[in-house]
Amino acid sequence: MESNANIIPNPHIIEDEYKNKRSLHEEIEKEIKDLITKLISNNGIELVKLESRTKSVVSFREKLTKQIYKDPFTQITDFVGIRIVCYYLEDINTVCDLLKAEFDIDWQNSVDKREKKKPDEFGYQSMHYILLINDSRKKLREWQKFANLKAEIQIRTTLQDAWAAIQHKLMYKSANEIPRKHQRKFFQLSALLEVADDMFSSLKQDMIETERNYSEKLNKSDFNFNIDFYSLEMLLSSSDILKEWHTIALQLG
Repeated sequence: MESNANIIPNPHIIEDEYKNKRSLHEEIEKEIKDLITKLISNNGIELVKLESRTKSVVSFREKLTKQIYKDPFTQITDFVGIRIVCYYLEDINTVCDLLKAEFDIDWQNSVDKREKKKPDEFGYQSMHYILLINDSRKKLREWQKFANLKAEIQIRTTLQDAWAAIQHKLMYKSANEIPRKHQRKFFQLSALLEVADDMFSSLKQDMIETERNYSEKLNKSDFNFNIDFYSLEMLLSSSDILKEWHTIALQLG
């Protein structure tokens, strides 16, 4: 006799079950998104966007046709999907640390695509975490009903997000099916975007350092620096006389 563990569930029955459960997934989508929004805001991180979705019944049905699941509600981890798009590479690590502090991570199903790249390999990069409700949050009445649910979180920069969108549009087939000359151009572009991400982060740090140098010079009454937006802003904010002039100028229109 075949054991129950080896019986493949009827797709129609599973689909009906998901229709009944979907509203609960929508609830956890909202709760996790709201919590992440607060965490990021409280830590002073600016985002390009934060978006979410709950898998539709149609999408769930399509997934069941592509792969056989013995226990789809345990094996499928992206019923809820949340995408966090950051400005800078370093923001990704900060967001990841916040998520690890507030949730349990299903490491077996989580992927850091940055670590899988070889030194001479370029392409799609992103952090994918599968979040679980941690034990402390499970004790809270409003979170107890979500105890066994998961959510997939993608964290990437705006350039990585652009790359993923273009890659999906152009390489709708497997990369191995694309002619070699096109593959080469594609990976050249991915390398340029990766360099651009590094350069944006480097530029940000340079600008922070420039502001710090201006501030140190002004504190020492050393005015030997270039006149630009940052130095003028520093000067206006540090000089009582200039603040008074600024107030008068505003009053005069």
